[in-house]
Amino acid sequence: MCIEKQKCTECVPEDLPNRFILIPGDIYVIGLVPVYEYTATVECDTYRTVNGYQLVESLKFAVEKANQKTGIFSNTFKNAKIGLIVLNTCNNQVVAQRKVYSLVENGITLANGEHIDLKNKIIGFTGDVGSSISIAIAEALTRLKYVQVSFASASPRLSDRDAYPYFLRVLTPDDAQANAMIDIVKKLGGNYIQVSLKVSGCKYT
Repeated sequence: MCIEKQKCTECVPEDLPNRFILIPGDIYVIGLVPVYEYTATVECDTYRTVNGYQLVESLKFAVEKANQKTGIFSNTFKNAKIGLIVLNTCNNQVVAQRKVYSLVENGITLANGEHIDLKNKIIGFTGDVGSSISIAIAEALTRLKYVQVSFASASPRLSDRDAYPYFLRVLTPDDAQANAMIDIVKKLGGNYIQVSLKVSGCKYT
């Protein structure tokens, strides 16, 4: 299987949406990334061309960098090697929750039949992109008591520390961003804010 109108250097397995990426380690970071989209009729449909596999490569780079044990990572988990497991959420709340529960409860089984039990080996989870998916994951991880760090979800709802005590993120939520923009405009004597958004090559103002 190849992406339509694109050249492929190798074939893509039909069951790829349900597979996972594994970098073996002593302890694990679990990445949750929407490599595929979903439709109303199927759970996983087509590749995402933006904010999909690119994020997988970023996670792999970060783990490899941390495992070099240099600079700020020189004392990270001492001699333990950090492993990475990336699950494809297919940009679907139900798929994401199901995969999280299954991973924690059952671990993973490799193609060669080897089973990896992840109990007491998971450092935490990272993801997802869309806030609706991150909220679904946060609800599951609150029950399971695992830390989740989102790299892109900005919904103010996720700021509720009572509902999501294990949720963290690396960007400012939407409401705080909006308040900051309003404060800047007022101090500069302006009376409106223009927002320009670029999505898949199209620019909206």
